[in-house]
Amino acid sequence: MTTYCEADLVCIAKRYNNSKRNYLIVNPLQAKHIPVSPERSLAMMETLGRILVEEAPSTKLLIGFAETATALGAAVANCLDQNCIYIHTTRENREKNTSWACFSEEHSHATAQKICVEKFNEWLEETTHVIFLDDELTTGKTLLNIISELKKMFPQLQEKRITAASLINRLSAENLAKLAENGVSCASLVYIDRSDYEQKAEQYAVCAPQRPMLSNTAPLCSLTILPETMELGADPRLGVKIGIYHEKCVTCARKLAVSLRKRLEHSNKVLVLGTEECMYPALILGRELEKLGAAQVRCHATTRSPIGISNESSYPITQGFELTSLYEAERTTYIYNLEQYDTAIIVSDAEDLQDADLKDLQAALSLNGCGQIFYVKVR
Repeated sequence: MTTYCEADLVCIAKRYNNSKRNYLIVNPLQAKHIPVSPERSLAMMETLGRILVEEAPSTKLLIGFAETATALGAAVANCLDQNCIYIHTTRENREKNTSWACFSEEHSHATAQKICVEKFNEWLEETTHVIFLDDELTTGKTLLNIISELKKMFPQLQEKRITAASLINRLSAENLAKLAENGVSCASLVYIDRSDYEQKAEQYAVCAPQRPMLSNTAPLCSLTILPETMELGADPRLGVKIGIYHEKCVTCARKLAVSLRKRLEHSNKVLVLGTEECMYPALILGRELEKLGAAQVRCHATTRSPIGISNESSYPITQGFELTSLYEAERTTYIYNLEQYDTAIIVSDAEDLQDADLKDLQAALSLNGCGQIFYVKVR
């Protein structure tokens, strides 16, 4: 099993205009803020999955946190029992007739989150162990917020073993004790003693991401909304049986990879880009394209996180664009560290999308020399 250390998983960036916490941990292997080989990213996630197979092999309910841990949660759940239910929290407003539990992520730029609890009683009856999964545990406050809310709604949760799992664990002895008092144990890929990331972030002078503006003479790369879709038939925001969900992701990705192969024959470098909470299908498609070996493939995703931009030595976010979200016209989203790609493939479960909704992304990619964009709908 591959071992990881702090240097592998941690780069410190400065949040832009967030008075609650001035730093952000940027994980170069997580396929969120920084482009990475999909195989390398999934290998890291599956390493945590193998740790949890040993820690909690009987788990049949795993809850991931949006938005950065959505792909992580699916990859880890797939290492467990194939009948394990995987669900992730969300900030999206979907399925208004469904029951939701709301909670707060206090340090975030967007604090309000919720989780679908329509079938929670049923899921709890099928498991002795529940895993809550995030990319990073710093204080455990968000975790305790959601566990407290769920225990009020579902007293039987108090009878279950609960594990807080993460790629990075920075919990103090005091916070570990608080979790233990609430019946929560911890498992992680890397434990880091309480480093002063606040001070490290403060030293950087950063500027805000800007809107991608093309000059009148700059070419806009071609955009094709593909008729081929990733027909998954299930939404992890509402809960999916991971074995079925993963298999559908792989089957659809393989068909798409074969279908796209001819269109990519002159591409040396390809980006597969997820959008906000929709990360896992993009990673799986990226891995299938990577297996074909015809081009270098990189994956990452758009994000709601506003991060400062700097060219200072060792700073991880050196370029960024502010975009209109594909999910909501009034929402601002961001993309960071775009490289120069011959082709970009955008993988998204945004609803009712039109060509015009992709103009910001099209402009950002064009500014980086991208020649063609394909859009793949997930549903």
